[in-house]
Amino acid sequence: MNCLYNIDLVDEEGEQIAMSTSQYRGLRSIAIDKKKKDDIQKVVKLKNKGHSNTEIARELGMPESTVRNYLKIAALINQGRNQNDE
Repeated sequence: MNCLYNIDLVDEEGEQIAMSTSQYRGLRSIAIDKKKKDDIQKVVKLKNKGHSNTEIARELGMPESTVRNYLKIAALINQGRNQNDE
């Protein structure tokens, strides 16, 4: 049985927004993906400036293991771009 609940949210102007749980989860997923993309870009920028993983983690308030994972993701993305350019 698929049960959808309505979620009431308020936007910046104080207007009420009603949406289903599925809609909310979809929007939340998009927001999380955007934040992760932004965080990866910040990590790469700091790494390119010569910061250590520990320094980056401290500055961005995330575990050092997350910094390592984000750098691996960035490397894979760059590797894929380089292969597509050939």
